[in-house]
Amino acid sequence: MKTILITGGSRGIGKATCLKFLENNWRVLTTSTSGKLDYKNQNLQNYQLDLSNSESIKAFVSQVHSMPLDVLVNNAGISGGFSEKLLDPKILRKVLEVNLIGLADLTNRLIGNIKPEGRIINISSGMGAFSEDIMDGWMPSYRISKAALNMYSRTLAANLKSKDIEVCSYEPGWVKTDMGGKSAPREPSHPAEEIWNLVAHGFENGVFYGPTGKREW
Repeated sequence: MKTILITGGSRGIGKATCLKFLENNWRVLTTSTSGKLDYKNQNLQNYQLDLSNSESIKAFVSQVHSMPLDVLVNNAGISGGFSEKLLDPKILRKVLEVNLIGLADLTNRLIGNIKPEGRIINISSGMGAFSEDIMDGWMPSYRISKAALNMYSRTLAANLKSKDIEVCSYEPGWVKTDMGGKSAPREPSHPAEEIWNLVAHGFENGVFYGPTGKREW
């Protein structure tokens, strides 16, 4: 049985992706900041993890240190709120701590768990793409964090090539989640299916993907 770790599996895209892989008979490890989920499965294991806390990251890694992983999906993240217009350094520090620094710390500590021919998928956003037009400066901290995550994906892909581990960024589009809101046109099951396809059919190392395939950075 193959094993996948999906962070942030308590709701939204993370939950839908966990359910998708469970349906396909994968062993799924997931995390939530509370350590709680509202669903169960015999092949599901849940752990408490706060990506803003280095001690929480260390404690989590110590629990899974002996578990080989076929895939790591870095899904957990925060928006920093929707009222930010002019960049707020306090919000930027908080968002970077979760969306970039904690994510990178966790990933680096888990590289030894990932099997050869394994895959890492970092959940990014079109809001962090330089190729997108920015109509206003809405949510600058979130945008900056996802742009930085994309560069982390590219550098990690280059660094892990010798270990035969592939890395990509993936942006799910506008999805009905707590972050995306009820007006979003996509259901969480849509990106879950696309993440499944990236894992099942493979992807090009160091590339940025979206709902329709490869996209510009």
